[in-house]
Amino acid sequence: MMAQEVPDPKIRPMAIVPGANPIEVFLLVVSIILSFVYVVGGPPPQSLEIGMPTWAIIIWYANLGIGGTIGLVGGTWKRKIRVGGDESPLRNGLVAYAIGWGYVGTASVTYGLLILLKYPATGFVAGLTTVAWGLASLVRAYQVRRLLLMRGGGKHRHD
Repeated sequence: MMAQEVPDPKIRPMAIVPGANPIEVFLLVVSIILSFVYVVGGPPPQSLEIGMPTWAIIIWYANLGIGGTIGLVGGTWKRKIRVGGDESPLRNGLVAYAIGWGYVGTASVTYGLLILLKYPATGFVAGLTTVAWGLASLVRAYQVRRLLLMRGGGKHRHD
C-alpha cells in the first residue's frame, strides 16, 4: 500500500469553476472602462488632478486598463487542460489572470494612498475603500499564484 502525501496545511484549496466569476469580470470591465475614459482624454477626478502631473494620471489609468484587460482575458481563457507538457491553456489563463489582478491592485493601492495623503479627513472613506480594493486585488493575484505553484505549474515550486 502506498503512503499518501500529506497536504501542506498552509495551502488552502481554491476552486476553479467553469467560466469566469461574474463579479470579478464586472470589476475588471469597470477598470477597463475607467482607464479608457481617462486615457483618451476624459476628465480625471478633480481632487487628485490638482496635485499630480498629467503623465502620472495617464500611467495610473493605463495600469488599470492593462490590468483589467489582461485579467479579463486570463479569467475567461479556455479552461480545458492539455495532457502532458507544462504549457496548458488553463495555466496560461491563470498566469494572465494573476498578472491582471496585480496591475489593478497596484494601481488601486497607489490611487487610494494618494487620496489618503492629500485629503486625510474628507477623503478618508474613499481612500480607505480604494486601498482595500487594491489589497483585495493583490490577494487574488497571490491566491492564483499559489494555486499555480501547488499544481506544479509555476517555475519556482516550493516544497
